[in-house]
Amino acid sequence: KVTLISAHNALVVVKIEGAVKQWIGLSDNNLHISANMPIDLHFNLRAPEEVIPGNYTGTAVIEYHRPLPWQ
Repeated sequence: KVTLISAHNALVVVKIEGAVKQWIGLSDNNLHISANMPIDLHFNLRAPEEVIPGNYTGTAVIEYHRPLPWQ
């Protein structure tokens, strides 16, 4: 679980990269968050039963897209 908070209204986009990309599920993506209102994001990992034991890595990239003042 990750708690996101922003000082401004924002669109949050989460991208999963790496070997575990297909194994990761998100509770939500492309989230619209309001200023100073925490929001929880849950990650679920489900490795296939046939996966060979080893070291598998990945990265969660969390992007905040804030509207420009004239938008």
